[in-house]
Amino acid sequence: WSKAAAGYYVGSCAVANNSMVVGWAADNLLQNLIQWYYAPTIELVYQYTFPLDAPGLQDGPFAASITSDGEFAAFASWGSMNNTSPQITVFSAFYHLAPYYSLITPGSMFDIDVQKLANGQVLLAAGGKHVHANDIGDGG
Repeated sequence: WSKAAAGYYVGSCAVANNSMVVGWAADNLLQNLIQWYYAPTIELVYQYTFPLDAPGLQDGPFAASITSDGEFAAFASWGSMNNTSPQITVFSAFYHLAPYYSLITPGSMFDIDVQKLANGQVLLAAGGKHVHANDIGDGG
């Protein structure tokens, strides 16, 4: 199976038991596209497009994770230099109106993981830098 989205390139993807999520960044760097597929049939279940506040690679969905049951998917990015775009965005298979959760941090995220615990709680961990990735220095 292959999938192309005209005007976009894949920033990240993640696969679970019965779901696959793909984070696309627009070639013109003005918006991102999140697509959620039912993996066995490759049926597009959900799509969410959101504009970026400033053109640039920083806001691309460059890390992705999905819970093993396919209920939650999370994406991480560097975020915009002016700190107005979220570095962490979580989507739910059952809530399609907008992101389920998002977080703006002072820094940049490079990796993300989301897991659903046996008691139903969702655990999200993201790793990054305390200052924006474009800034020189340790960042924490």
